[in-house]
Amino acid sequence: MRRPPLPTFLTDLDREPGAVQTLVAASLALLAAGLAPRVFSPGLASVQSAVRERPEIEVVLMLASVLTAGALLVGGVLGDADGRRRILLVALGAMAITGLGGLVFTDGPFFVPGRLIDVALASVVLPVALAGVATRFEGVTRATAIGLAYGAYGAASAAAPVLLTLFGPTGSRAPAFAAAAGAALAAFLYARPRWRDLPTAGPTQRVAVFITAVWAFGIVAITAGLIGFQGSGSEGPRIGLVVLGTLLVAGGLLVERRRRRAGRPGLHIQRRPVAIALFVGFVIAYAQTAALFQVPIYFQLVLGYGPILSVVATVPFMVALAVAGPVAGILLARFSPRTLLTSGILAVGLGSIVIAAILRPGAGYLGFALSFVFIGAGFVIATTVRTAIIFASVPRGLPATAAALNEASVALGARAALVVVTVVVTTLALDSYASSLVGRSASEADAAVSTFRTLLSAINMPTYGVLIGGIEASDGAAYATAYTGAVRAVMLSTGVLTLLAAPIAWLAIGPSDPLLTVWQHEDERHGPAVAVSG
Repeated sequence: MRRPPLPTFLTDLDREPGAVQTLVAASLALLAAGLAPRVFSPGLASVQSAVRERPEIEVVLMLASVLTAGALLVGGVLGDADGRRRILLVALGAMAITGLGGLVFTDGPFFVPGRLIDVALASVVLPVALAGVATRFEGVTRATAIGLAYGAYGAASAAAPVLLTLFGPTGSRAPAFAAAAGAALAAFLYARPRWRDLPTAGPTQRVAVFITAVWAFGIVAITAGLIGFQGSGSEGPRIGLVVLGTLLVAGGLLVERRRRRAGRPGLHIQRRPVAIALFVGFVIAYAQTAALFQVPIYFQLVLGYGPILSVVATVPFMVALAVAGPVAGILLARFSPRTLLTSGILAVGLGSIVIAAILRPGAGYLGFALSFVFIGAGFVIATTVRTAIIFASVPRGLPATAAALNEASVALGARAALVVVTVVVTTLALDSYASSLVGRSASEADAAVSTFRTLLSAINMPTYGVLIGGIEASDGAAYATAYTGAVRAVMLSTGVLTLLAAPIAWLAIGPSDPLLTVWQHEDERHGPAVAVSG
């Protein structure tokens, strides 16, 4: 029986010999980076419990998110200033070692430094691996390849917290560390004979690479400072981040201007499309994470799905995530990047609005499944297009920096959602419940609110089952009402803000093709490749 031919968007990936091997090596490396156990991630139940109990630690978690984004930019500088294959191989080999170390040192003085080193190594692997894909493919095919590579990273990032809590929040972490070590080792063995050096900006432009990372980190710091912390004592860090970011951006741009006037080599970056892409990345990552984190908790607490079924209920999102990546390549051949980017944002926002509309005790599953499809497909399509825009707006000499910029905005948006949304939901739920205690004495009301806070802090923790078993039916109904209203308000506001971001992106991009914004990349549709001078 004759096999049906493969789709064109897949066969185009293999036009250049060795290109598919590069894509597979990069995907395995990104799989390893995504599986790196982040034991202090704000998405873990233990960290979430601490946030609900002490909202003021939001400041610490957000500052850690900014530093993580900075580590990604450091990885981008290493990839662009050096670019040799040993950077990826050494990082993967070290990740295999730190993964095995996590199996041996489960606690104590070696555990925390090992986790910090592992996260730093993953921050190096991610931009270098994506840079390998971006420089190996061109035009629409690049968008398809990046979508496939991001699919591997997204799947691993979703699986990592599940592996960490497979045996409960306080159980064994061995599955997570074993999977991370195995993935890093497999990626190392596959990449060693196949990965090649990346094209770099050249030795005379390494200063320009560093300057770009400086002002880019400034943008990250400003964004983090403006997202609106909810914890107490956040005004100082918020203002500090905005001031620091402004100084870094202004200083970086000033140095670039002086270098140009002195006739020194520089790297031309189209900042407007890059800024738009960063803005979109933060928005869709925030909205997607808010939905995919809060709704499964709601399934478990209010709809009674149970922990396993609550995770299984997100399968439509996972399917949409996997399918939408390669489909984005097909759509790019038929629709403009501007149209697809805006449509992806609208889909994510619409999914959040639908969830807010149907959220209630006893709600059916079909509406949630449809929302997950919207959010998953919209997120991947928008991410694929915005990633292609970033790489098209940055010279070939900065592929790793472009990858770091791309991921930093998404990572910051996701972490902000995990922290800020948790604080907001907890605050709104407690306030709503407190307002229902009219007629009780102040001491009785305070005690009742304290009991509810304790219950919220125990969500997904071993003590939750014991606490919920001792609650009277009337109190349980009041808790469910307060919690439902809080989650609905957050999903509605998130959806509205995401929908508002769509016309902003549409107008800011303009009618010109954002994939052709830098002259080095116009050859991808109009002629032979042009090398970047070093």
